[in-house]
Amino acid sequence: MSRTILVTSALPYANGAIHLGHLIEYIQTDIWVRFQRMQGAEVIYVCADDTHGTPIMLRAEAEGVTPEALITRVYGEHTRDFAGFLVSFDNYHTTNSPENRAYCEEIYLRLKERGLIDVRSVEQFFDPVKSMFLPDRYIKGECPKCGAKDQYGDSCEVCGSTYSPTDLKNPYSVVSGAAPVRKASEHHFFKLSDPRCEAFLRAWTQGGEHLQPEAGNKMKEWLGEQGDNKLADWDISRDPPYFGFEIPGTDGAKFFYVWLDAPVGYFASFRNYCDRAGKSQAEIDAFLRPGATTELVHFIGKDILYFHALFWPAMLEHAGYRTPSKVFAHGFLTVNGEKMSKSRGTFITAQSYLELGLNPEWLRYYYAAKLGSTMEDIDLNLDDFVARVNSDLVGKYVNIASRCAGFISKRFDGYLHADAAGVRRELDSITVDGSKLIEADLIADTGPMSVHAVASYLSLYFNSREYGKAVRLAMAYAGSVNQYYDRAQPWKLGKSAEDSDRLQLVCTVALNAFRCLSIFLQPVLPALSAKAAQFLNADAFSMFNEAVDILPAGHRIGAYQHLMTRIDPKQVTALVEANKESLLPSPSGRGAGGEGKLQRKQSLPEDLLGYARRLRTEQTDAENLMWLLLRDRRLAGTKFRRRHPIEAEGNRYILDFYSAEAKLAIELDGSQHAQNDYDQARDSALKRAGIEVIRFWDNEVLQQTEPVLERIWTTLMDKVPSPPTPLPEGEASKKAGGGKSPSPPAPLPEGEGSKTGADAPITIDDFAKLDLRVARIARAEHVEGADKLLKLTLDVGSLGTRTVFAGIKSAYEPAQLDGRLTVMVANLAPRKMKFGVSEGMILAASDENGGPFLLAVDEGAKPGMKAK
Repeated sequence: MSRTILVTSALPYANGAIHLGHLIEYIQTDIWVRFQRMQGAEVIYVCADDTHGTPIMLRAEAEGVTPEALITRVYGEHTRDFAGFLVSFDNYHTTNSPENRAYCEEIYLRLKERGLIDVRSVEQFFDPVKSMFLPDRYIKGECPKCGAKDQYGDSCEVCGSTYSPTDLKNPYSVVSGAAPVRKASEHHFFKLSDPRCEAFLRAWTQGGEHLQPEAGNKMKEWLGEQGDNKLADWDISRDPPYFGFEIPGTDGAKFFYVWLDAPVGYFASFRNYCDRAGKSQAEIDAFLRPGATTELVHFIGKDILYFHALFWPAMLEHAGYRTPSKVFAHGFLTVNGEKMSKSRGTFITAQSYLELGLNPEWLRYYYAAKLGSTMEDIDLNLDDFVARVNSDLVGKYVNIASRCAGFISKRFDGYLHADAAGVRRELDSITVDGSKLIEADLIADTGPMSVHAVASYLSLYFNSREYGKAVRLAMAYAGSVNQYYDRAQPWKLGKSAEDSDRLQLVCTVALNAFRCLSIFLQPVLPALSAKAAQFLNADAFSMFNEAVDILPAGHRIGAYQHLMTRIDPKQVTALVEANKESLLPSPSGRGAGGEGKLQRKQSLPEDLLGYARRLRTEQTDAENLMWLLLRDRRLAGTKFRRRHPIEAEGNRYILDFYSAEAKLAIELDGSQHAQNDYDQARDSALKRAGIEVIRFWDNEVLQQTEPVLERIWTTLMDKVPSPPTPLPEGEASKKAGGGKSPSPPAPLPEGEGSKTGADAPITIDDFAKLDLRVARIARAEHVEGADKLLKLTLDVGSLGTRTVFAGIKSAYEPAQLDGRLTVMVANLAPRKMKFGVSEGMILAASDENGGPFLLAVDEGAKPGMKAK
């Protein structure tokens, strides 16, 4: 019997951008949902924006818009980002909806009828300037335990103590800065401490059916032993002004706390979906009322486990609704082993990732490779991200299709082998050695595993959310397929007509295995899987159990297009750099959560970078090199002085380089010593005088000139305002003072500026210096440890054999290049590289739309011929 499941992910708050930490949950849920659909289950996946609360109200006020306008804008940004990462919601709604209001009121009134709502007076801090009660996080003061200043109203970030906001010393309002006053107010509480709630929760959380083992253990800790009375009643009301739903019967004097109406938003989004789909009340009740065979599955982060495993099920149980079948909690995301950080550029937004052109399926795959069924945190190691995606997806999986497509298309006009029995037999002979890879707790037979066994275990892994194990097994199978192909040596079979049948069979078997993998990985890589189906000229993959089938005998595949490119490490570097910048409100209000579109600072001019590179090779003195780069307003139009004296706190200091307008000092230190006490005292004195000091080692300036320059440039961009719009002609002199405008940056020395750019013309004599030759690729091979390079052995006719390292690995597999004619620069000086000496350069085309594309030579040309 197929399953019928209502699935939810936690609601993102409508006060900020979707970032890579959020995406763990939505990608984890989406993979599970897609797999269940491929198993024939009826799955309805819903979510919504969490839109109520004080932060939304204050954010809207700060932006000068209504809360409704703010959440409408953020709704568009959130749905854009989720669509960009291929999250397949059936419905994405908002908690500020009539459906949600109706459910909140009904649940509240049911709980009140059952005696589970209590009203009592509570003393809180009140902001006398804003005339509002302050949430805990909107009060700061001195920690009552350790005395640390500027600590929040609920916990100290210095000593880790927790406390009540009224315990703070010298409290102040974060909203207005005023000293808050204590004021009593009547609040509504859900009586979680009631014996009925406690008895239900002990049974529900400890049965082993609804929660992960570690979550159940945490609930046991929070519940305590019988008679401990650890459960506290839950304050579900807030005083006006507040953006949310009024509590029935309070005449607008009380509002539902956001954490009551947020989980109810799951039901509201489902109801909205059903109403639009024309579902009956009976069909709706089959999902929301107890007693039905349907399932309710929540995916959440472990930080909100308390709400979803205690408050939420207790509310539902006593309001007459069904309780969750499963609550799956995941861990937090770290980046490079540390918490996400805006200063380090690792607080990465979904929008910036997509805007910079990174493939969303790269991240979906990497997260899948790291995710398991526990609440363990996962780490996004950016170097590992690049290596794993390039090695697994491109080097193993896509590599199978690219290796076979050329032979099938060119030699057999796209037709696969007609011997279905032979294909089936050889496909089943490709096995994985389970004993070397798979954890014994999920595999009984660790011997050779055929595609049928692989499919069975993958089904088990996906269903149990053990995506990391699923990915490792799928890639092990891909490795076995590549080994099968290598053992058959199609590149040799293709040289003999009598081996043609064997060549066609081997490639047919490998392409059928590629089809299997494409179905296996479809929950993780839906877009890439769809491309694979199009290439194979097959129907869209819909059922997981179809993976072990083969394509029809004599089937004709489509034309091969590149399915996925490798990650260039520069893309990841650019992503980190982009996210180091401020998320500023944009005039158009496009930014997520009102944070605005990424405002990128002006880039360091390319001609200045080129000049710096040339100087670096010529200068031996770090101070002279730095002065050549700073003098004459070359950097951001900012004037620097060399060896400049300055007074600070009664002392006279000589600064290596100083800009008075930017109040920036640049100091160079010899590599023979670390910063001493004198330097530290001097820097502190200068800082107190308002002067920022940046220090570099001499060897940094000489060996890492561009990064040094970039750091100074970025600092200046933060300090020096952009130049004003020029006044109309003649107006400048009318301004008071008639002072001189700053001098423009001096031009770079002759030949170092824009004249050396790509647009500068050359003469025919310049072109004649190039010795362009036809070359035949005698052999192409991978370079161990190189992400972008292939090693090519070139036959250049009378010039002999040349070895060239070419950065074309993202576009070509070695087998595609053997015997191909291309063009090389034969008189380029040999270049010593990490992997050997490169004796020339082959020519290829590329731009922002794709590439590289190797230049081809018409038939008839011979190796060694000159290109003119």
